[in-house]
Amino acid sequence: MVKIGFIGCGGIAGAHLERLSKIEGVQFAGFCDIVEEKARVYAQKYGGNVYTDHHQMYEKEKMDAVYICLVPSAHTDQEIIACKKKIHFFIEKPVALSMKKAEEVNRAVKKSGIITSVGYVLRYIDSVVQAREFLKDKKPAIVRGFYMCGFVPTPWWRRMKDSGGQVVEQSTHIYDLTRFLAGDIDSVYAIGYRGLLTDIPENDIDDASVANLHFKNGAAGNIITTCLYKAGGEMGVEIVLKHMKVFVDTGVFRATTGNPQEVITEVRATNEPMFEEDRIFIEAVKTGDRSKIKSDYEDGMKTLAATLAVNESIKTGKVIKV
Repeated sequence: MVKIGFIGCGGIAGAHLERLSKIEGVQFAGFCDIVEEKARVYAQKYGGNVYTDHHQMYEKEKMDAVYICLVPSAHTDQEIIACKKKIHFFIEKPVALSMKKAEEVNRAVKKSGIITSVGYVLRYIDSVVQAREFLKDKKPAIVRGFYMCGFVPTPWWRRMKDSGGQVVEQSTHIYDLTRFLAGDIDSVYAIGYRGLLTDIPENDIDDASVANLHFKNGAAGNIITTCLYKAGGEMGVEIVLKHMKVFVDTGVFRATTGNPQEVITEVRATNEPMFEEDRIFIEAVKTGDRSKIKSDYEDGMKTLAATLAVNESIKTGKVIKV
């Protein structure tokens, strides 16, 4: 039996709970949220005790693992305590809002030896996994990503100090996907735009950004991000190789010669990636085998570093080393 606690009981926690409740051998020990009613709703549905202070939950509950599903700015000592108590943790992205904080946690993780997993759920889509396998022995030349959608109405999301902005909090999924498929990023030059969403109170994040990336393997990259859509959204990654273009999104991996009619291979997504993400983490906690986890804390830090570099480049107008 794996006993799990939750710190942060919002919507993303609910999504994980729905899936975890279907995994054999999972038991919920406690739910913690500064809004007590949020924790109580999940406790009544899934069982477990209610807390508004994570220190108390850590002190009173015997847990094998904890899910940390917090607003980015709310990370204080939740991960450090888990490390000290040898409690494995799953953490939603982004792992922090500064590299200083992330490095502090990573040192504690390494010292403790606990298992960690970061919520970069796109890595668990079966077609994405097959795209990575297809690309592993090929050299990318151009990598183009895009994440374009509407504005998230949640109040904290619009404040840079709480979310880190769209790049750090949301389109981080695309930055991470480019890393997963094309390799690590070593420098960034980015431009941001603000001025069309001035009617939203307290909003100080960019309406849009364009980031030029240099990958360690020499590839040139570009990622476009915006939250200006009225409805809907789209995201994906295109990779240009010799005599070939690969396209990957949440539903398909497709390789062509560049001519859309000349398809080399096409794979449709068939699995439920968040369930797979949770199942693999729980299995790792049960067995101690972390080899199937696709993004641990240290790897999640690398995506954070790239997205924070975008913000720094927008602010300074300089090329930022990652």
